[in-house]
Amino acid sequence: MENEREQIEELRKWWKENGRTAVIGVILGLGSVAGWNGWQRYQQGQHEMASVRYEQLLGEFKDRNNAQAVAHAKSLIDDFPGSGYAALAGLLAAASAISSDDLDEAHKQLQWVIEHGDDLAVVDLARLRLGRLLIQKGDNAAALAQAGQISAPSFRGLSAELKGDALFATGQAGKARAAYASALDDPELPAAGRARVRMKLDDLGVQKLWKGAPSSTG
Repeated sequence: MENEREQIEELRKWWKENGRTAVIGVILGLGSVAGWNGWQRYQQGQHEMASVRYEQLLGEFKDRNNAQAVAHAKSLIDDFPGSGYAALAGLLAAASAISSDDLDEAHKQLQWVIEHGDDLAVVDLARLRLGRLLIQKGDNAAALAQAGQISAPSFRGLSAELKGDALFATGQAGKARAAYASALDDPELPAAGRARVRMKLDDLGVQKLWKGAPSSTG
């Protein structure tokens, strides 16, 4: 009994000295849990809204509403910059801009994806498309630089093809041929890409034969 009284007295003394702090700690702890749950709900809501907006954007892209698609993609990126949908929206915006021959806008969108995307495959796809765009704009050195920064294994063949295109555009047929051969060594190169690269190699072979053919003197 005496021990129980001592324990109760000790408990009272502890409560007098620490009770308020303990209660505040419990309240703060509960508040943290509630805050975390609220944040999780907010994040889920943002994800769902971004998903709906992206589906709308995808429909506009498929319908070739290029100007509207670019505008809505920019709006999605502004409203949900941290979501995975923002980078995908940037890719669609770039494709729509290219369809409208607005290469500068496409360049801007692809650069945004490269700088802000958090998925390696999406970023490398943006690099691949930007490299092709840079060749169109005549900036072959920058296209080679983009090809050199592509690191996802699934893009190895496509990046080698891009390198070959940039080298061919600068008149380096031998190096272009080697790059195309490297692209064909990639087992993950899609069938359409494999046929395209073989065609480019065939064209280089024809050019070599033509340049080495003896001239006719009659």
